[in-house]
Amino acid sequence: MTKQEYQSKLLKILESMIGEEVIHDEFGLGTIIGFEENICIVKYERFDNAKMMSSERFFQYNEPVSQSTIDDINALKCEYELTNKKNKIQKDIINKQTIESEKDIIKSKKGVTFDDVIGLDDVKELINQMVVYPFKYKEIYKAFNRDSGGGILLYGAPGTGKTMIAKAIANEIDAEFYSIKCSDIASKWYGESARNIKKLFDKARSHERSIIFFDEFDSLGSNRDNGNYNTVNMVVSELLSQIDGFESKKNTVLLIASTNKPWNIDSALLRSGRFNKKIYIGLPNKTSRVNLLIHELKDSPLSKVDLESISEKTEGYSSADIVELCNETKDIAIKRSIQMNQISPINQKDLIKALSMVSSTIVKDELDRLANFTL
Repeated sequence: MTKQEYQSKLLKILESMIGEEVIHDEFGLGTIIGFEENICIVKYERFDNAKMMSSERFFQYNEPVSQSTIDDINALKCEYELTNKKNKIQKDIINKQTIESEKDIIKSKKGVTFDDVIGLDDVKELINQMVVYPFKYKEIYKAFNRDSGGGILLYGAPGTGKTMIAKAIANEIDAEFYSIKCSDIASKWYGESARNIKKLFDKARSHERSIIFFDEFDSLGSNRDNGNYNTVNMVVSELLSQIDGFESKKNTVLLIASTNKPWNIDSALLRSGRFNKKIYIGLPNKTSRVNLLIHELKDSPLSKVDLESISEKTEGYSSADIVELCNETKDIAIKRSIQMNQISPINQKDLIKALSMVSSTIVKDELDRLANFTL
């Protein structure tokens, strides 16, 4: 309730009191005949003659004003004060959400390159052709009337390296990198999602080259047929508005999204000019698994180990699973070294023992659905 609304309602209550006695003493009788703002104009009639006078503010009259009128005014005052308190709390929440949302947007340009992405050679070549080259050789693409902006969707099982690929792209094209976890937008930014999306895009537009990376994209761009229509519709509408509003002649902004549930993404986000470039990130093959094992263990003391045999036993493992396997192997060797009070290198038994402790986190049915999914 605004102050103006409060005063308007108060006036209606006061107007209903015209004709009511507010002063009744041994000298005379005072009756309300009208108002100027919130001041009662009282006609005070003495028992011997009559005169007009202005009373004090109405609220100072407790008797003989009717109790129902007093209750109405008190209720109105309570409602007004409660509304003001709610507005202040809501304002404080919005300010806090804005501060928190700034923390959720991670601006970085990490030293990750495609050399750090072990395996996935076919994926990296495809990304070079679809994304990196149009940015690096913008003038050439411009000569052929080909845009360098747009969006790319990386989809695949968890732990396959989608986030690392996005960071590597940022370094390849020398772009500012903004990373946002979409599940945070949907939860921490409740009620502020649309506004914060706009702020994120404004930040990206302020640079010559920027990447906005939407992790867990299905949390933000959920299919509007899945329920919760109003909230999701506002978020998706703002996102579409921002994507369609890019001015590629002034700035170059690349949008990258990742998901392991592409079927939950609103189809409107995947149309031409939006996230229409789609790349499937699969599990590492045998050669990639060997290279990943070598990469993760190269800086640790090793005895003779057969990584080929270990790679055969890790079919169906994601890149993240293999990293976890190597970490578990190191922990086994570290524990033994502490017991022996000397460095004991990693051996084949350590790897085999770690294999019994670390299994694949990939769900086969979901992997099959991802591999066969068409957008």
